[in-house]
Formats: sequence, C-alpha cells, structure tokens
Amino acid sequence: LSLAPPFQNARSPIKRMLFIIINVLLFDIIGVSSFASIGTGPVDPTVNLRHQQTQRRAVDHCPWAYTGRGNDEYCVKQVAYQTKDYEDDLVYTSRRSILSYFLTSAAFSATAAAATDQQEGVFRSSAYGREEYTNSIIASRDTNISPKEVYDTIATELRYPITMIGDDAQRTPRALDVGAGAGVSTQVLWDLGYRSIDAIDWTREAWDTYVTSCPSAVSFYELDDERYLEQVHKQDDKFDVIAFNFGINESKARQFTRFLKQPHGRLLAPVNAQTNYWLKQTYKSYDCNGNVLWSAMDVGAWSVQFQPDVTEETCQGVWCAPYNGFQKKKK
Repeated sequence: LSLAPPFQNARSPIKRMLFIIINVLLFDIIGVSSFASIGTGPVDPTVNLRHQQTQRRAVDHCPWAYTGRGNDEYCVKQVAYQTKDYEDDLVYTSRRSILSYFLTSAAFSATAAAATDQQEGVFRSSAYGREEYTNSIIASRDTNISPKEVYDTIATELRYPITMIGDDAQRTPRALDVGAGAGVSTQVLWDLGYRSIDAIDWTREAWDTYVTSCPSAVSFYELDDERYLEQVHKQDDKFDVIAFNFGINESKARQFTRFLKQPHGRLLAPVNAQTNYWLKQTYKSYDCNGNVLWSAMDVGAWSVQFQPDVTEETCQGVWCAPYNGFQKKKK
C-alpha cells in the first residue's frame, strides 16, 4: 500500500517517518488485507498456544465436530466461535507485528540517514526547514532562528561567486558565516556549494543542539568576530562570501570586505540604518571593494531587524552583556 508517494522515497527521515505513520494509521482502519503485499508478519506464540488449548477442550467435549461425524449444533457453534477468536488474534498480532516493524524500521532509517550524511561529508542542521516567514524562532537562550526571508536572501545574494567559480577544480569555494547560531545559514551556504566554511558564534549552545552532521570542511569556532580575527584568522585568508547574521554598523561591514577574494567576493549584512541604532537595519550586499551592490529595508513582508552586535559598547537590551553572559574583549 502506498497512499503517500511523495514521502515514500523521500531522503528526509522526518518525511519517511510521516509516510510510515500515515500508512500504519490507514492500515489500522482498513485492516490487514491492505498490507497483504508485505505479509502478516510473525504470530505471537501465545496465540498459537491459546488456540491449541481451546481446541483440545473442544475436541474433548465435541470430538465429532472436528472429525466430521455428527452435527451437534452446539459443538459446531463452539468450533466456529473459537475459530473466529483465533482469526481475531491473528489480525491483532499481525497489526502489532507490522506496527513494530514499521516503527523500528523508521527509527533505523532516521539513524542510518544521519550516519550516511556524516559519512558522505554533508553538513546538516535539524533547525533547517523550521524557519517561518516574518517570524523568528527561539533556538537557545542567546540564539534565534531568523525569519525565512533571511535565508532566502542569503541563497539569492551569495550565489553569484559560486556561478563565477563554476567548475574550476583548482578552487574550493570558501565562506565565513558570522553568527552561525543553529547552523541554518551554514547549511544554506553549504547547499549553495561552498565547501570550506568557517562558522563562528560567541555561544555554541544552539550549534551543539541542532547541527547533526558536520564534515571536516566546516569549522566551528565559539568566538565573536573580534576574537576570531585576533585568534584564528590569518591576514592572507580570503573568502568568496561573508554572511553576517546580526545587526552591525557600516564601519564593520566595510572592514570585513577586506577579507573578500578578488574580483567576485560578496559580503551580506544587516547594517544599522543609523550608526549604533539597533532597532532597524538595512540588508546590504557589498563587493570586495566595499561598494554597495544591493540594499533593502524590507524583504517581502518582513521589516529587517536583527539581534544587535554584542561586541559593540552601545549594544543594549536583553541580547547584550551583562544579560546574556557575553564577555566583551578588553581593548
């Protein structure tokens, strides 16, 4: 029985689980004949034993009913009743066996899929796909999953360098994901084709919670951007794209364009509408020379507003020190 074909061959473990649950529920309503193609499954041994005991008692009292001799109406009815009970038991145990089989298979499939992703070197975050249009979702105490418009914008604005690199075997597309959070933006970059990614965030709680597969090509650093530049980044290390996932001042955006590769590097960031004003940003895309190529104060129905840059002294509110536990780097 295959009443949900879009899910049957789905790679996603969640979609496969949904397919299985739908079919099991339909099976419970329709009956065992709907699953004839997969067999009835093993019968609980206690059912056979119970049937044999009942049968022996019936033979003792009504031997002719089983041997075909005589037509005692009472005995014939008893044989029919116990046969019906036995068939009901078969249906029940078959349903239970099939349900157990499907749920076990689903759990195994989900585990196997995650293991396969890991073996194949694929980056995956379980937060990917949970994002909603115009709404942020809390991923941890200090991290939000941004509205879907954010990830749509990343996929659109940071695709260009990949198209320019093309099939150049000498180039490994490289990205810097600043404020990686739960790894959704990292997966967007990975799926675009960036195969060398530095993902940074000052807290790793959401990353550890949601990232399910992280190949060696993706490096996570529990650092803010200032400490990353000081402790990890090498001056000659350049990126094809840089994505900021929190509000920053224009000066920081232009500072980071220095780390873009020539000539096709791109930086995408929500930039404060006014310096140190953290309540409204404009999404901007920069080239490697610091020129603004695209900007938008609203993306679809969403008015651009991000969490503030925790490294700035002017950062205020619950997302800033001392409320969030972030320790500013001493100047």
